[in-house]
Amino acid sequence: MTEKMQLASLFPEVSSEAWRSQVDELLKGRDFDTLVKETSDGLRLQPLYDANKNEQSAPGEGDLRRGVSNSGGPWQILERALHPNPLIANQHLLEGLSKGATALQLILDPDVNEQSPGVRAVNRDDLATLTKGVTLDALPILLDAGPHAASYGDALLKLAKGQNCDFGELQLLIACDPAAALASDGTLPGGREEIYTKAATQAKYLMAETPLSRALAADGRVYHAAGASDAQELAAIIAAALQHLRALESIGVTPSDGAKQLLFRVAVDADIFSGATKLRALRVLWRKVCSDCRCADSADSLLIHAETATRMLHCFDPWVNQLRTTAATLAAALGGAQFVSMHGYDETGVFPSALARRCARNSQLVLQQESHLHAVVDPLGGSGFVEDYTEQLVDAAWSELQELEREGGLITALKKGKLQARIAAVKEARLAKTANRQLPLTGLSEFPNLEDIPPLGEAIDWPEALRLAASRVDTQLIDLPDGAPELADILPASTLGEQYETLRKNALAAANQPAVALVTLGSKAQYAARAAFVSNLLAAGGVHSTIGGELEKTENIVSAWQQTGSAVAILCGSDSGYEKMGLASVEALKKAGCLKIYLAGKVHSLEDQLNTAGIDGYVFMGMNAITFLQQIHTDLGVRS
Repeated sequence: MTEKMQLASLFPEVSSEAWRSQVDELLKGRDFDTLVKETSDGLRLQPLYDANKNEQSAPGEGDLRRGVSNSGGPWQILERALHPNPLIANQHLLEGLSKGATALQLILDPDVNEQSPGVRAVNRDDLATLTKGVTLDALPILLDAGPHAASYGDALLKLAKGQNCDFGELQLLIACDPAAALASDGTLPGGREEIYTKAATQAKYLMAETPLSRALAADGRVYHAAGASDAQELAAIIAAALQHLRALESIGVTPSDGAKQLLFRVAVDADIFSGATKLRALRVLWRKVCSDCRCADSADSLLIHAETATRMLHCFDPWVNQLRTTAATLAAALGGAQFVSMHGYDETGVFPSALARRCARNSQLVLQQESHLHAVVDPLGGSGFVEDYTEQLVDAAWSELQELEREGGLITALKKGKLQARIAAVKEARLAKTANRQLPLTGLSEFPNLEDIPPLGEAIDWPEALRLAASRVDTQLIDLPDGAPELADILPASTLGEQYETLRKNALAAANQPAVALVTLGSKAQYAARAAFVSNLLAAGGVHSTIGGELEKTENIVSAWQQTGSAVAILCGSDSGYEKMGLASVEALKKAGCLKIYLAGKVHSLEDQLNTAGIDGYVFMGMNAITFLQQIHTDLGVRS
């Protein structure tokens, strides 16, 4: 019989008090709470935790935080169909399947007037072209068609019948979530009841004919993309699921059966613990809902599709995006997602390049086949940090869910603008943190590469793609809903670094390369730290900087500034250097005609004198970088 190793017994037990005393000693008088991190939901993440003392259920048991199964297994790697031309999209799908993808994600859009991602599948022939060479009952197929998902689902089911597919093996995931479509587009092409009833009827059909398939989705991606907190996203997901359960119940489907028709869709970003914890919390929440609906066992059928978040992707320094999406996929794996989609590193408003699509696929293959992430179920289980984080997140999401229910449910809350307002408040608070660089964005707000330009992705002749789609509209039409629309305020997608991206693009579009003169006082040892800080900050706004060298005399300072040709100067030096040369430097530069003068850091003893001499501002850690950079753009004549 194999004996279990008790590794912890090999080390002496250390009390919490002993750990805390060590921390307090290192803090040297600072408050312990300065080490506490607070999330967008107001959850407090401690720097120090005990081992989790609570008795945790094994994977597949209890509240399912540890997963719906007690055995590990690889997640499905989704190859995404995005190209507007069905023929080209088909080629991409087949290539992906031949090189490691294990499932398909068909992103469909019937609109022939808009340049947006998605296959322009305007009729049944387009679906046949898109899936040519694919054995429909041989692998999972996720159908992503927004408010038209049920209609495209019907068309794909007919196509499967025409191929004589085994409906017992067919795994078609028709991701119909009217609430997400309303939040994303601001409208539904048909009445709420019509769309929900059609989806529920389709679900009832799938239960009888193809039991591995699902007709409904609870999609949190649109809320996350708009800036929602984790708790807000989770609450919206559960609220969307409840809308479906009610629609199913209205046509005679029990919650027990209806729960098995849902696919849960979550966005995961580069914060690995946040993403993994969100998936754990989702299972706890769904188990609680199923228990309240007296169908607790149905929670075991929960399927999660995790997709790398769009709001963390930035158009500058795209290689950093590849690191972010890899971290997000790690979070999805640790959190127990069964399906994963990874965005291309250059997929920021453009179609991803062939290399980006390949990297998205191969990154997952490395994480599976070389890192063996799927071989361990819930490796985070039992961690004091993760378990406490999970509990806090569940409580916060449940409170938000109750608020949505008090407002009349998710659709009604969206139509009233209630949820949008709460998400906007969270987004603004987060943007404030990115503005003062409390929330750093590598390659954008921190350590930007000024030689970088936005990626071009793969070129698409959009006018031709839309013309071809329009020419096919009248053949074998797919029956789309067309009733009186539901309307709501749109939840616009944004990125964490959108303010910096705007500044960088404006700088790139300027007639002349924007540049600022760094007037470096004293020796390199005295000015280097502040000069590096200012140079990095300016680069975040697309502004170049020139360093004057070791400037010891006033006449050298003026000469060094004049040689740069810049209208703006920033003094960089040590506090003692400012005491010695700061005031004289400002006066000399003003007299020489320098338009704007700033000083890196703050010297309180000189502040009044510098202000009187005409200093225009100070550059310091924790300042609003966006406001400062906007001012610099104005000083340099860069158009917004």
